[in-house]
Amino acid sequence: MKPAPDTSPGALRDAETFAAGNRSGAGLLVLSEVYIPIRGGHVVWLHELCKRLAGAQVLTGQTDGLPTHQMIDGVNVTRLRLNRLAFVRPESLFLYGNFLRVALRLSRQVRPKAILAARVLPEGLIGSVVGRLLGIPSIVLAHGEEISGNAKGLALGRRRKWTTALKRSLLWRTYAAADAIIGNAHFTKRLLVEGGIEEAKVAVVHPGTDPVRFRPADRDAALTQQLALEGKRVILTLGRLTERKGQDMTIRALPRILQAVPECVYVIGGGGEYGRHLRGLAASLGLNSHVRFLGEVQDEMLPKLYALADVFAMPNRKLPLSNDLEGFGIVFLEAGACGVPVVGGRSGGVPDAVIDGQTGLLVDGANPDEIARAVIRLLTDRELARSLGLKARQRVQAELTWEHSARGVQAAIARAGH
Repeated sequence: MKPAPDTSPGALRDAETFAAGNRSGAGLLVLSEVYIPIRGGHVVWLHELCKRLAGAQVLTGQTDGLPTHQMIDGVNVTRLRLNRLAFVRPESLFLYGNFLRVALRLSRQVRPKAILAARVLPEGLIGSVVGRLLGIPSIVLAHGEEISGNAKGLALGRRRKWTTALKRSLLWRTYAAADAIIGNAHFTKRLLVEGGIEEAKVAVVHPGTDPVRFRPADRDAALTQQLALEGKRVILTLGRLTERKGQDMTIRALPRILQAVPECVYVIGGGGEYGRHLRGLAASLGLNSHVRFLGEVQDEMLPKLYALADVFAMPNRKLPLSNDLEGFGIVFLEAGACGVPVVGGRSGGVPDAVIDGQTGLLVDGANPDEIARAVIRLLTDRELARSLGLKARQRVQAELTWEHSARGVQAAIARAGH
C-alpha cells in the first residue's frame, strides 16, 4: 500500500525545491552528511559525480553561512541540521533521526528512482531504511578505510566499546541491506566480500580527475620565488596531515635523499592536528630549511603546486592499531595528470591508483629507506621520471576521468534498479 503523502508546509516546501532540479528525469536522491565547500576525497568524488548524474539532488548537513537551499555547479543542494549531541548516547542519535525524517519526507513526495549514499554510516543506513519503506533501490559508496577499521573480528578499543560494537554491527548490516555497493578500488571490494557481502552486489568504480584542469605546466615564477624554490628539486605531498598518509616517513627519509640530491626541498600542503608532530619531527632532524609547510591549500592553487613538483610522494601505510589506511588516493591521479611521477604506499587501494613501475613507484610506507631509494631514483633518473609521468597522464585520459567514473556509477545504479 502506497503511504499517504506528507502535506505539511515544510514537507511541501522541501519537496518543491527538490523537484525543481529533478525535471531531467533521473530522480537520484544523494545523501551525504558533509558536502562542498567542505573538502575531502570522498566529498570531491561525490560532487564530481553529482555534476554528471542527471537530476542528482543532494541532502546534506548545514554549513555555517550557507543557505538551506542552493545550486552548486548545477547540483541542487538542500541542507539540514545534523548535529551530534554530547549529552545523548549515542551522540549521533539526533543526527540519524533528523536525517531519516527529512529523507523520508522528501522521498515520499518526489519518489526518486534511486538513493545514493556517500558513506555507509550514517547515509547508507538512512538510505536503506527509506528504500525499504518506499520500494526505492539504495546504493552505497564504499571507500575502504571505514571497512578496514571495522573489520569483523577486529579487537574493540578500551574506550566506548558499546558504541564501537554498535557502529560495527550497523555498518555490516547496512552493507548487507543495500541493493548495490560501489567500491572505489578492488581492495575495497575484497574487504567487503571477506566480510560476507555477496560479491555480485559490489561494483568497482574508481574516482577520477580532470586532465584539462590538471595538466603538465611550467613552474609559476611568483610561487617559486615565494617558497624560495629557485634551483631546487621539489618533493610534494598534498592532503590532510595524518599519520597514515606518510608525511612523517618522507621527512625521516629526507636526510638520505639529501645525501644524493642536496638541493632537494620537501613541500607539504594540507591541514590537520598531525601537523604539530610533523613540524617537531622536521625540527628534531635539523630539516627546517628543507621542509616547507603550506597549511591548508585553496583548491585553485592545486595545479600550480603540482607544477612545482619533480616528485609527488605520499607513501601511505596501514596503521597497525586502528587498521586505518588509504582507500584510493585521488591526489595520485591529479599528480599523474600533471605528468608528475609519484611514489605511493603499497597499501589499501593505492595499487589501483598507481600501477607500480608503469605510472609510479610503490613502496613500503613504513620503511624510510625504501621511500628514500624510490624518491632518489626519480630525482636522478630523469628519463624514468618523464616516462612514468607520461604514462600516468595517458592512463588518466584513457580511463580515469570524472566522466569515466560517472558512467560507471550510473551503470551500477541502473543495475540496482532492475
